Amino acid sequence: MRRQTFAAVSFPLLLIGLLMAERIATFFLGLHPSSMALWAASVELRALCRVITNWLELATGGHLILQTILIAVVAIAICQLARTRHGSAVSFVVNHGALLTVGAATMLANGASFASVDPVASAPLSFVPFQSLHVGWLHGVVFAIGLMGCLSCHYSYLAKARGRERAVKARLTELSLGLEGRRLA
Repeated sequence: MRRQTFAAVSFPLLLIGLLMAERIATFFLGLHPSSMALWAASVELRALCRVITNWLELATGGHLILQTILIAVVAIAICQLARTRHGSAVSFVVNHGALLTVGAATMLANGASFASVDPVASAPLSFVPFQSLHVGWLHGVVFAIGLMGCLSCHYSYLAKARGRERAVKARLTELSLGLEGRRLA
């Protein structure tokens, strides 16, 4: 895989790796329930991957082998789609989807509850989705890496657009000079 393509899909692959680490930690926690390190890893990773893990549990009926296969298939699909002609667009969508997933997981880990409009006129209208945000070190690092991944996708997309623009401009200039030479003759 080219370096630019790998940089574009590194954040979603990191998130998939953390999801797989959470599944493995949960499996080993079932085997060794008295291990404090496994509990710490499982709790920290579960807070980050809660939304995806719950969906995986429902989709596979709790079978870890099926979850592992599904996670591997998604990782391989991301890598293969990133190598296609439209790889920058695919990595753009995948990176932003992964960043939204991490943001939602961070808010859910903090016990976020969104305010709604109360029909009672005396109740104040609140647009603040949560009162306080306590981001753990893992959430902060993953979110920062996600922002960098999204910025690299934006840069890559804009660089390709500028390259196409320059190529079209050069071709139009070449065509206009070719037409002027034919008119003079």
